[in-house]
Amino acid sequence: MNKQIKLLIIEDNDDDAFLIVEQFKQSEYIVEYRRVWTEEDTKEALRTERWDAITCDHNMPSYD
Repeated sequence: MNKQIKLLIIEDNDDDAFLIVEQFKQSEYIVEYRRVWTEEDTKEALRTERWDAITCDHNMPSYD
């Protein structure tokens, strides 16, 4: 049985975001995701959509 997840990925590296999505897919999730990498885009994504899970890089250069 496939599970669905709506995922917000806060990540400045394309390859790392790809690996996160692939990890969920390997766990048999159907992944709908949005990747953001600025503080402004993150706030907009949180304000306008509902997410099942959020992942965030621990070191984002554009965040303070």
